[in-house]
Amino acid sequence: INPANRIEYAKNIFASGGHLLGIINDILDLSKIEAGEFELDQSSFDINDVLTTAQQMMNSLAELDGITMNFAPSAGPISLFADKRVVTQIIVNLLSNAIKFNNKHGCVTLAASVLPDGGRSITVADTGIGIAKDDFPRVLAPFGQVRTSSHRAYGGTGLGLSLSKYLVELHGGALQLFSTLGQGTTVEITFPPAPAEA
Repeated sequence: INPANRIEYAKNIFASGGHLLGIINDILDLSKIEAGEFELDQSSFDINDVLTTAQQMMNSLAELDGITMNFAPSAGPISLFADKRVVTQIIVNLLSNAIKFNNKHGCVTLAASVLPDGGRSITVADTGIGIAKDDFPRVLAPFGQVRTSSHRAYGGTGLGLSLSKYLVELHGGALQLFSTLGQGTTVEITFPPAPAEA
């Protein structure tokens, strides 16, 4: 094996190991949630920082299929009272799905805003294959996947969306799906106002 191939093989092994570790961690987190043992470490932080970090983490995956990642941080900080590590995990899961189920040279758009009641909203929108409304309950269930040939071709464990939903709900928030077949999907997660703002 020549040196160039060794480096490429090592990169593939590292990436595969990281992917497997992510799946294991998702399963462990889901088990803790179902057992009522998952604890949040909440504090105030700027949503823009988390979205920027998540975008940077997923850029290389998006570039493989020529997918454009769009995120323009707000002019000022948007504070969120939540578990920063968990929110980052949620956004990475949603971005992973948005990239995986997108079309080549498609687009993924991240956005954050303050809701009228003082809560916070984060959206991840893609220009991918979309999900039929009848399939929403299935894709939001643990290990749930759409049973069509076009969706099966993309692989995956069916954990990312359901785990994200549970993690948002642990914060007192909600996850909603908006999708049109052949046009794309938008996932919106909302968080309640911080205790001092409620």
